[in-house]
Amino acid sequence: MVCFLDSNSEYVEDAFVNRMAACMSGDSSDTPKIIHTELFFPDESKNSIHRNELVGLSCSIHYQGQVFLEPKRFSKANWKFRTLSVTNEQYQQCYQFCQNAVGCGFNYPGYYLYFLPSKIRPSSNFLTSNPKYYCSELTASALKHAGILDDGQDVKIHPHELYNILKDKSMIDCARKWSPQKIRWG
Repeated sequence: MVCFLDSNSEYVEDAFVNRMAACMSGDSSDTPKIIHTELFFPDESKNSIHRNELVGLSCSIHYQGQVFLEPKRFSKANWKFRTLSVTNEQYQQCYQFCQNAVGCGFNYPGYYLYFLPSKIRPSSNFLTSNPKYYCSELTASALKHAGILDDGQDVKIHPHELYNILKDKSMIDCARKWSPQKIRWG
Protein backbone atom coordinates (compact mmCIF):
# COMPACT_ATOMS: atom_id res chain seq x y z
CA MET A 1 0.00 0.00 0.00
CA VAL A 2 1.27 3.47 -0.83
CA CYS A 3 0.01 6.35 1.32
CA PHE A 4 -0.04 9.99 0.26
CA LEU A 5 -0.54 13.31 2.06
CA ASP A 6 -1.53 16.46 0.24
CA SER A 7 -0.62 20.03 1.08
CA ASN A 8 -4.02 20.67 2.74
CA SER A 9 -3.69 17.88 5.30
CA GLU A 10 -3.84 18.86 8.95
CA TYR A 11 -0.63 16.85 9.43
CA VAL A 12 1.31 19.08 7.05
CA GLU A 13 2.75 22.12 8.78
CA ASP A 14 2.87 25.45 7.00
CA ALA A 15 6.61 25.42 6.36
CA PHE A 16 8.75 26.64 3.48
CA VAL A 17 9.79 23.12 2.43
CA ASN A 18 6.15 21.99 2.21
CA ARG A 19 5.08 25.05 0.21
CA MET A 20 8.09 24.50 -2.06
CA ALA A 21 7.15 20.83 -2.52
CA ALA A 22 3.62 21.83 -3.55
CA CYS A 23 4.96 24.37 -6.05
CA MET A 24 7.32 21.81 -7.60
CA SER A 25 4.53 19.33 -8.34
CA GLY A 26 4.19 20.46 -11.95
CA ASP A 27 0.39 20.39 -11.60
CA SER A 28 -1.25 23.73 -12.40
CA SER A 29 -4.76 22.69 -11.35
CA ASP A 30 -6.46 24.00 -8.21
CA THR A 31 -6.41 20.58 -6.52
CA PRO A 32 -4.22 20.16 -3.42
CA LYS A 33 -0.80 18.82 -4.38
CA ILE A 34 0.52 15.57 -2.99
CA ILE A 35 3.70 16.43 -1.07
CA HIS A 36 4.52 13.30 0.95
CA THR A 37 4.40 9.55 0.44
CA GLU A 38 5.03 6.47 2.55
CA LEU A 39 5.06 2.75 1.85
CA PHE A 40 2.84 0.84 4.22
CA PHE A 41 2.88 -2.83 5.13
CA PRO A 42 -0.43 -3.47 6.96
CA ASP A 43 -0.64 -5.91 9.85
CA GLU A 44 -3.82 -7.74 8.91
CA SER A 45 -4.07 -9.39 12.33
CA LYS A 46 -4.52 -5.97 14.01
CA ASN A 47 -6.82 -4.21 11.56
CA SER A 48 -10.59 -4.15 11.81
CA ILE A 49 -13.44 -2.66 9.79
CA HIS A 50 -14.75 -1.15 13.05
CA ARG A 51 -11.68 1.00 13.76
CA ASN A 52 -10.90 4.33 12.19
CA GLU A 53 -7.22 3.48 11.67
CA LEU A 54 -4.87 1.12 9.92
CA VAL A 55 -1.98 -0.52 11.80
CA GLY A 56 1.28 -1.83 10.39
CA LEU A 57 4.82 -0.78 9.42
CA SER A 58 5.48 2.42 7.52
CA CYS A 59 8.62 3.22 5.52
CA SER A 60 9.56 6.73 4.48
CA ILE A 61 11.79 9.68 5.28
CA HIS A 62 10.99 13.18 6.49
CA TYR A 63 12.90 16.35 5.75
CA GLN A 64 16.09 16.44 7.88
CA GLY A 65 15.49 12.84 8.94
CA GLN A 66 16.55 9.31 8.15
CA VAL A 67 14.71 6.47 6.45
CA PHE A 68 12.49 4.68 8.96
CA LEU A 69 10.51 1.44 8.99
CA GLU A 70 8.39 1.75 12.09
CA PRO A 71 4.99 0.80 13.48
CA LYS A 72 2.36 3.35 12.54
CA ARG A 73 -1.36 3.91 12.83
CA PHE A 74 -2.92 5.71 9.87
CA SER A 75 -6.19 7.54 10.25
CA LYS A 76 -8.34 7.45 7.14
CA ALA A 77 -9.19 11.14 7.24
CA ASN A 78 -5.89 12.64 6.18
CA TRP A 79 -4.28 10.07 3.92
CA LYS A 80 -4.94 8.89 0.39
CA PHE A 81 -4.33 5.15 0.21
CA ARG A 82 -3.47 3.25 -2.98
CA THR A 83 -3.31 -0.52 -2.81
CA LEU A 84 -1.05 -2.28 -5.29
CA SER A 85 -1.61 -5.83 -6.47
CA VAL A 86 1.75 -7.55 -6.03
CA THR A 87 3.12 -11.06 -5.78
CA ASN A 88 4.49 -12.39 -2.49
CA GLU A 89 7.99 -12.11 -3.98
CA GLN A 90 7.46 -8.46 -4.95
CA TYR A 91 6.09 -7.72 -1.48
CA GLN A 92 9.14 -9.33 0.15
CA GLN A 93 11.58 -7.52 -2.17
CA CYS A 94 9.93 -4.19 -1.45
CA TYR A 95 9.96 -4.86 2.30
CA GLN A 96 13.63 -5.99 2.18
CA PHE A 97 14.57 -2.83 0.28
CA CYS A 98 12.95 -0.77 3.03
CA GLN A 99 14.74 -2.72 5.76
CA ASN A 100 18.08 -2.17 4.01
CA ALA A 101 17.40 1.56 3.57
CA VAL A 102 16.69 2.21 7.27
CA GLY A 103 19.05 4.89 8.54
CA CYS A 104 19.86 6.38 5.12
CA GLY A 105 19.84 10.17 5.08
CA PHE A 106 17.86 12.81 3.24
CA ASN A 107 18.77 13.69 -0.37
CA TYR A 108 19.04 17.48 0.00
CA PRO A 109 20.66 18.12 -3.43
CA GLY A 110 17.96 16.08 -5.19
CA TYR A 111 15.21 17.82 -3.23
CA TYR A 112 16.43 21.39 -3.66
CA LEU A 113 17.48 20.92 -7.28
CA TYR A 114 14.24 19.22 -8.29
CA PHE A 115 13.61 22.00 -10.80
CA LEU A 116 16.55 20.71 -12.89
CA PRO A 117 15.89 18.21 -15.68
CA SER A 118 15.88 14.67 -14.29
CA LYS A 119 18.99 13.63 -16.25
CA ILE A 120 21.16 16.15 -14.41
CA ARG A 121 19.32 16.20 -11.07
CA PRO A 122 21.32 14.59 -8.23
CA SER A 123 20.19 11.05 -7.49
CA SER A 124 20.10 9.19 -4.20
CA ASN A 125 23.73 8.11 -4.69
CA PHE A 126 25.08 11.55 -5.63
CA LEU A 127 28.69 11.98 -4.45
CA THR A 128 28.40 9.24 -1.83
CA SER A 129 28.36 5.49 -1.46
CA ASN A 130 25.55 5.83 1.10
CA PRO A 131 22.18 6.24 -0.61
CA LYS A 132 20.12 9.29 0.32
CA TYR A 133 16.47 9.80 -0.51
CA TYR A 134 13.52 12.14 -0.33
CA CYS A 135 10.18 10.43 0.33
CA SER A 136 8.96 9.78 -3.21
CA GLU A 137 12.45 8.84 -4.41
CA LEU A 138 12.58 6.21 -1.64
CA THR A 139 9.09 4.90 -2.44
CA ALA A 140 9.75 4.75 -6.19
CA SER A 141 13.13 3.07 -5.60
CA ALA A 142 11.56 0.36 -3.43
CA LEU A 143 8.74 -0.24 -5.94
CA LYS A 144 11.18 -0.34 -8.84
CA HIS A 145 13.54 -2.69 -6.97
CA ALA A 146 10.61 -5.08 -6.47
CA GLY A 147 9.60 -4.92 -10.14
CA ILE A 148 6.35 -3.12 -9.34
CA LEU A 149 7.36 -0.05 -11.33
CA ASP A 150 8.80 -0.45 -14.83
CA ASP A 151 12.58 -0.63 -15.25
CA GLY A 152 12.53 2.58 -17.28
CA GLN A 153 10.73 4.54 -14.55
CA ASP A 154 12.84 7.37 -13.14
CA VAL A 155 12.95 7.23 -9.33
CA LYS A 156 13.77 10.95 -9.07
CA ILE A 157 10.08 11.74 -8.96
CA HIS A 158 7.77 14.16 -7.15
CA PRO A 159 5.15 12.66 -4.77
CA HIS A 160 2.33 14.17 -6.87
CA GLU A 161 3.73 12.58 -10.04
CA LEU A 162 4.14 9.22 -8.28
CA TYR A 163 0.52 9.43 -7.15
CA ASN A 164 -0.61 10.06 -10.73
CA ILE A 165 1.50 7.16 -12.05
CA LEU A 166 0.12 4.77 -9.44
CA LYS A 167 -3.52 5.76 -10.04
CA ASP A 168 -3.63 3.44 -13.06
CA LYS A 169 -1.63 0.66 -11.36
CA SER A 170 -3.47 0.59 -8.05
CA MET A 171 -6.85 0.74 -6.37
CA ILE A 172 -8.18 3.40 -4.06
CA ASP A 173 -8.33 2.01 -0.56
CA CYS A 174 -10.26 3.31 2.39
CA ALA A 175 -7.77 1.71 4.79
CA ARG A 176 -10.21 -0.76 6.22
CA LYS A 177 -10.10 -4.49 6.41
CA TRP A 178 -13.14 -5.91 4.68
CA SER A 179 -14.35 -9.26 3.53
CA PRO A 180 -15.73 -9.77 -0.02
CA GLN A 181 -18.11 -12.41 1.40
CA LYS A 182 -19.86 -9.71 3.45
CA ILE A 183 -20.75 -7.54 0.45
CA ARG A 184 -24.47 -7.57 -0.30
CA TRP A 185 -25.30 -7.12 -3.99
CA GLY A 186 -28.72 -5.84 -5.02
